[in-house]
Amino acid sequence: MSTKHAQFLSLIPLCCFAAAVGLNLTSLDHHQHGWKYLVGSALLASPFFFLAIGHLMIAKGWQSHLFLLAGNLLFGLAVLFVSFLMRWFQAGWYGIGVFTLGLLCAAATYLVATWAMRDRVAAVGK
Repeated sequence: MSTKHAQFLSLIPLCCFAAAVGLNLTSLDHHQHGWKYLVGSALLASPFFFLAIGHLMIAKGWQSHLFLLAGNLLFGLAVLFVSFLMRWFQAGWYGIGVFTLGLLCAAATYLVATWAMRDRVAAVGK
């Protein structure tokens, strides 16, 4: 797959990031603490940046790009669930830190799985 396709596909996780932040902000009452909510929403949606980096640096074939696109759906659902938990328990900055760390670890694990899948598919193709 060419670099042009990878650059185009890397825009999809970035659009998912913007949608996750926007949906999170529209459901909050942020009259006094708008910047805090914006930063918290951006932190919770940060795994999409890992997926964008995966499209640019790790994925080489259509299988790994498809695997990363499926990751957008999985992490989109995870971010929605975490946003619900944050509102339900009103966890504050500690909760944002814990959930962001958990989502980033899951995204890094997903990238390692993509990298392993890419090498496995390349070995089978030879």
